[in-house]
Amino acid sequence: MMQPISYYLSNEDIVTQAISTAVKGKNDNTFFDDAKEEKQSQIKEQITTLFSQYDIKVLNITSQVNEKGTIEKIDIKTDKLRHTKKLKTAISNFYNMKESNINISE
Repeated sequence: MMQPISYYLSNEDIVTQAISTAVKGKNDNTFFDDAKEEKQSQIKEQITTLFSQYDIKVLNITSQVNEKGTIEKIDIKTDKLRHTKKLKTAISNFYNMKESNINISE
């Protein structure tokens, strides 16, 4: 895996050394777990931003992301229930998922 990445970036030793250091000690499971956590963090940030446009404070967001990076379910807890249909539609369109897998509660 190292050779193709370093080939496209450059063949300099420093690039190869930096990439080797970045992935050293990480197995595939750890890498995918880290990617999954990052995806969930992005979801939380994006939904919080969307809800703030409607003056709704997000108290908690729980998302389920499978090993392929596909979002399976999102649970959102807010301080008030307003515009839920509009927000569910926006979230489902943005993440390309069914509205039935998005739960918004107070």
